[in-house]
Amino acid sequence: MAEHLVDEMTERGWKSSDVARRMGGKDEYAINLFAFEMALCAGDHLRVDDPVFDDIARAFDVTPEFLRNLHAGWLKNPSKRSPFTPPDDIFSGRFPTQH
Repeated sequence: MAEHLVDEMTERGWKSSDVARRMGGKDEYAINLFAFEMALCAGDHLRVDDPVFDDIARAFDVTPEFLRNLHAGWLKNPSKRSPFTPPDDIFSGRFPTQH
C-alpha cells in the first residue's frame, strides 16, 4: 500500500503534510500526519484502523475499501513484494505554524 501511496503523492507533487491536511480537519493535523507517516513506514507491522483508512481514502479521493483491499493483498503475498523504503523527500520534516 505504501508504495502505491508514494507513487500517487509523487504524481500529485504532495508531501506527507499535504496528505495530512486532506485527511481531516485542521485540529487533527498532527495526529493525521503521524498516522499517515506510520502507514508509509510500518510495512508488515502496519496496524491501520478503520478511521485512518477512511481518512487516507478521503485524502486521495478513493474508497476505503480500495485501500483495505490493496493492503490485504500486500499482506497475503509476501513473496511478490519488492523491498520498499519511502523516499525521504515526501516527509514533511516539520509542522506548519499556521493552518
